[in-house]
Amino acid sequence: MGTDLSAKWRIDKVLGVGGMGAVFASTHKNNGTRAAIKVLHLEYARATDVRERFLREGRIANRIDHPARVPVIDDGLSDQGEPFLVMELLEGMTLAELFKKGGGRMPLEKLLGVFEPVLELLEKCHEIGVIHRDIKPANIFLTKQAAVKVLDFGVARMREPDTSVEATRAGIALGTASFIAPEQALGMDKVDGRADLFSVGACLFTGITGERLHAAKTEAEEFVLAATQSAPSVARKAKDLPPEAAAFVDRALSYDRAQRFQSAKEMRTDLLKVLAGVRTGKLRAARKNATGVVVRGVDAIEEGPELSEAEQKDQRDRLASIFKQLGLAMASVRQYGLAHPQTQRALSQSYAEVGTALAANSYSVRWDVMSGAFLFEGHPVWAPDRVPFDRIPHQLFADGIRKVQFKIGLTEEELRDFVSILLRDVSTIFGADDDSVTALWDRRFEHVAYLAVDSFAEGDNLEPDRLADWNDLAEQALANARIDKDFDEQSLEEQALEINLLGRLQEAGEAAAALALDPATKATLGAQLAQPAQRWLESFVDGFVAAYVDSRRRGDAELVHKALREWTADQVSLHSVDKVFELHELLTRAFKAQLDPDEAKFLELETAKVVFPLEVLRTLMAEMSIERRAGWGEAAQPGATNEELVAGLGRALDLLASDAVFGLACECLDTAGTERLRDVLKPYIRRWAPGQEAQLTTELGRAGAELGRFIVELFVELKTPQATAGMEAAFSNPNIEVRLAALAAMGEAIGDRARDEITGLLDAPDVEIRLKTLDLVGAMNVVAAGPVLVRRVQSDAFHDLSVDERRKWLATVGALKAPRAESLAIELLSKRRLLSNESTEHSRMVAAEYLAQADSVEAVEALQTASKQRWGTST
Repeated sequence: MGTDLSAKWRIDKVLGVGGMGAVFASTHKNNGTRAAIKVLHLEYARATDVRERFLREGRIANRIDHPARVPVIDDGLSDQGEPFLVMELLEGMTLAELFKKGGGRMPLEKLLGVFEPVLELLEKCHEIGVIHRDIKPANIFLTKQAAVKVLDFGVARMREPDTSVEATRAGIALGTASFIAPEQALGMDKVDGRADLFSVGACLFTGITGERLHAAKTEAEEFVLAATQSAPSVARKAKDLPPEAAAFVDRALSYDRAQRFQSAKEMRTDLLKVLAGVRTGKLRAARKNATGVVVRGVDAIEEGPELSEAEQKDQRDRLASIFKQLGLAMASVRQYGLAHPQTQRALSQSYAEVGTALAANSYSVRWDVMSGAFLFEGHPVWAPDRVPFDRIPHQLFADGIRKVQFKIGLTEEELRDFVSILLRDVSTIFGADDDSVTALWDRRFEHVAYLAVDSFAEGDNLEPDRLADWNDLAEQALANARIDKDFDEQSLEEQALEINLLGRLQEAGEAAAALALDPATKATLGAQLAQPAQRWLESFVDGFVAAYVDSRRRGDAELVHKALREWTADQVSLHSVDKVFELHELLTRAFKAQLDPDEAKFLELETAKVVFPLEVLRTLMAEMSIERRAGWGEAAQPGATNEELVAGLGRALDLLASDAVFGLACECLDTAGTERLRDVLKPYIRRWAPGQEAQLTTELGRAGAELGRFIVELFVELKTPQATAGMEAAFSNPNIEVRLAALAAMGEAIGDRARDEITGLLDAPDVEIRLKTLDLVGAMNVVAAGPVLVRRVQSDAFHDLSVDERRKWLATVGALKAPRAESLAIELLSKRRLLSNESTEHSRMVAAEYLAQADSVEAVEALQTASKQRWGTST
């Protein structure tokens, strides 16, 4: 120390050393000014791109007008040729040092206060297109005057018009693994301001929990985790955190940046709300205060008779098994969606588990909701540790849900909707603004009971040993809700309550009397209001169309589109698919009645795109395909497949004709569970098949039996060179039925290839495959299989087959060509050997049975000849 850096500056001491440079406290040799000087190591200074990025820090920092930035007042080269930046000398500590000093954590109020100016600075940065890209505790500085400063804009990137300019070069990692957003860890080019907001969330996570977001043994592992893993909920690590604060941090840490705060301004606004709540004491995780108020419940939680310790353990095991299966179902929903067959199977298995438990004990499927787990009699039965499922108990608890129970009569549809509510933050079925209580209330479950409390009341975060208080509270709420309960005339309290109640009733009566209508007026207005539901709907549609047209002229159509999307999502969640088609049909009629034809056609298509995006179409078709199953002991209900639904789906498919919709129609045909749905999908696919040969070829190679056979049929009809070439894909399909359909369609045209394909199937070591092939060959009239079948029947190997299989071979030849089968049977029956054996005699018996069903003269003569006793034959 005390050495000269350049002609102007003398180094006093080292403030910090990094991988690419160092920061020194320095003094100006002429005027004595104290400053911090950041020097780039010489080996990096030789790389032009690194050097440019280092010097860019000064240019970027000085473009930002905010007290939280550290201005660069000068730059230059050291005597050794190292570039350096001269900045304001700060006295204080970094946030990382403060975390370490405080045992890894910081009080919530103080922590939020630190990031308010940070977000304000980021708002300024993002306005001019500057992304910091390395927000972390080590780059947040708190001065002795309690000012907050954001350091190190060296990694910051200007969103310049020249998109070929890359801020990342091989061998240099930009950002710190535990604090960078997933898209940044993945090396995406289009990193925007939301990456900085994720980093702020990661800093908050660390300050609240005392742990890094993605803790791993090496930095490389941390980068992998940052790129591939969703952030765990902060609620899992900080059980005493107010739900509002947990929700704030979790939103900032969303893996999908579309789910995060969309601007620093929005995040800062919400931070200030949370901070105000913490400062005023309204956002406390009050464990010791009085319990909250029951605000909503459906039916009563029924606990049944008191259970022995063994019975409690049995019910805990049953619940754990149920939630294990439900966990698999929810994972399938996340990966494939609700309508996928695998999801349907997983939900059906979960439903069966619930049914078994309810059959054993009708009160057994109930649980208490705590912040990190579901409990039964104080013992955890589900404590998910994988994201995003680990957030489910905390979210329900934060929303005020305290108890849930499944009751006798629960339907599979109710179970599916309940799972949708649990996953509402990652599904499109419920709006993002709905809380759990609202979603449960809107669904109107008949066989799902729950107890909810005011989630803002003190006492939200009860310990398990205080759950009994909630039971007492629920019983008290139910008792208080009865207006016919016994009245104690001797109680001064109840007399006072009665006086107050009567007074309120009198005031209400006087107010009602003042507003009362005479009978004639009441009757007239009643008649005008008592319109049928269809008329109300038509009136709504008329008004909607006028508002929609006006909103388009004003450029606000997206507001209407959003409302339509949310309404459609609600109808899908309630399985009211008929209403979705009905509304679009009414809108179409109104467009045609009120607008000129061109505009009406345009709006019909535009609203179809809004109401029927691909995922909604997929769900609607799944709803039309599946059979509705009722509760135990009740009759199954048919799927919603009436003529109006089929017609509505047909119109929607025609309007939205595209490659994506065509592919979706093919996909849904393969899983269609009803004939009516197939009847609308097949004509649509047939109508749009010309020109789609390439996509159909791709589908043919992986299609199931229904779709595969239909594509083969289409290719035969199309007769285009592309269709003929595409038929080859059928032979790579694992489904025997599809391969045989192709052979039936073009067997003679491909000659030896057909023989080889059929021989391979009929020589399969698995007898079930051979029998299935024989059935299909006969049913589908695969004439090309005839020669292969005849040769096998005439071979000695034929006698080694089981008797039933021999019958099947002969019958299949008969299905293809009856005279040839008859001649084969006569040949078998007439074969005599000097020394017969049981196998050949069984073959003769099979031949005789076949000929007994024939009516030709040759068959009768062969049977008569065989019936005569001859030397060397068996009797």
